[in-house]
Amino acid sequence: MPRAHQHNLKAGCRIEGAADKADKAQDKVARVVVLSMARYANLVVPSLPLGVIDQGFASTRLQYGANVSASAIVITEEAGCAFQIGNHVHELMNAALLSLTLGLRLVRGLGAYTCGGLFSSTGLFDALPLLDATRELCPLKCPLQNAGAPMCARAPSPWCSIDRDLGHGNFSLFGRPGAEAYHLRQMDIAGKFQSQEAAMSRRVSPAAAALFARAGGPHALYGRIFADFFRFREDRPALARALAALKQRRAAEGHGQVVTIAAQIRHRTSCQHGHEKVELFARAIRELARGRRCEVLLASDRRATFAALERALGNECALHSVERNNASQPGQFVEHGVDALETAAADLGLLARADHLVGTWGSTFTLLIQSLIANRFLRRGAVARGEPPVVVYCDALAADKSMGELQRDTPVGWSRCLRPLPLIANWHISLQRWPQIDLWVG
Repeated sequence: MPRAHQHNLKAGCRIEGAADKADKAQDKVARVVVLSMARYANLVVPSLPLGVIDQGFASTRLQYGANVSASAIVITEEAGCAFQIGNHVHELMNAALLSLTLGLRLVRGLGAYTCGGLFSSTGLFDALPLLDATRELCPLKCPLQNAGAPMCARAPSPWCSIDRDLGHGNFSLFGRPGAEAYHLRQMDIAGKFQSQEAAMSRRVSPAAAALFARAGGPHALYGRIFADFFRFREDRPALARALAALKQRRAAEGHGQVVTIAAQIRHRTSCQHGHEKVELFARAIRELARGRRCEVLLASDRRATFAALERALGNECALHSVERNNASQPGQFVEHGVDALETAAADLGLLARADHLVGTWGSTFTLLIQSLIANRFLRRGAVARGEPPVVVYCDALAADKSMGELQRDTPVGWSRCLRPLPLIANWHISLQRWPQIDLWVG
């Protein structure tokens, strides 16, 4: 792995009382996100029996939007996808999933969808019909004030909430005429449709529930949808070098059982520099490895995390990552660090090759990785699969006074990991009430 990792934030954390309003708001969000894990500390989720999963499902061609007389579900435009891969790709996958489970037409806007060229298109998106002049069933865009700032305190009319409508069996598309279009992208209080929220459809439709069971659960089905639309750019230097280095090390060490664990460490505030969560994740990695030979595929939004985790694990696991070089590709927000765009896409392509995942609670990037791992597990075939994949969610708050607002109502150094959750199972994460995070089971 690269040895030249360094802190990716030039300025240190501001002292308590000196943070501006944006930093304070960010701190409060981080606190709510992390503490929402407490509700699920003792949660146990049963796996789906592998015997009930359709062994040929991974190679079966899925029919997206086959019902041409139905209302349409629209894939949002890819603008901004390169800077927020987890959010935007989930919007596409949610639309595709509702097309499969509710029998809606799946339509697209103009242009291709490759997340700004970070992925290759399989051609499926390009083959979808274009959105014609249909009336929007529910406008899911924030109205603008005169100054041009989003004004999202009001709910759109009608109020669109997948959490409410699907959860109570009155999804607003049922029984509608086929001349309407439903746009999923919604950034305001009426719904955070960047998570795995379309998985709620399995709770209200017997046909949808049967599809999820055949596919191996929500995570495997989301991973399958990603694979139907996208291919990783293994021709790009970042991912190509990472995969070559991994292959070379495996060849040098020879054969033998090795457990491969992906780790995606997200830092929620600009005051975190990369070392804050390392020990927490290292413990979770050790528990998954259970003394076996292991390799860790690491992605993080802080460059200092790589060297810190390598020190924490010592000789217990071989650490691999996508190279971070001197050229920065900053994310949309400071909290995302300097390694976004192609580096983030390469991270995704590398970590998808793991057996298990230790991820960050509430991160859509973690949700995307776990879906890819679940789909890859089922595509291997029954003989070569090995142990079913799990995800361990971890998160922490820094144990120093630089976090300011976080320390008022939060135990200093609060940290937690949930029990391992099986990925071949019937549960999903909802961000409808962000920054509160919900985990739906069954």
